[in-house]
Amino acid sequence: MAVEQEVVRLREQIVTLFKNIERLDDSLEKHIDDDQSAFAEVRRAMDAISDRYAHHLPPWAVAIISLLTAAVAWFARG
Repeated sequence: MAVEQEVVRLREQIVTLFKNIERLDDSLEKHIDDDQSAFAEVRRAMDAISDRYAHHLPPWAVAIISLLTAAVAWFARG
C-alpha cells in the first residue's frame, strides 16, 4: 500500500514537473520574442538617427568653412 502511494506521488510530481517545464518554455519563447522586438525597435531608431544626419557636414568641415569665411571677410575689410 505504501509503495503504491509513493508511485502515485511520484507520478504526480512528474506531471507537475512537465507542466512547469512547458510553462518555462513558454516564458522563454515570450522573452525571446520581446527581446527581438525591442532590438528591432532600437535598430529602427538608430536607422532614423542615421538617416537624419546622413546629409550633414562633419564638424571639422563646418569649422574649416567658418575659418575660411572669417579669413575672406577679414581680407575683404582690410
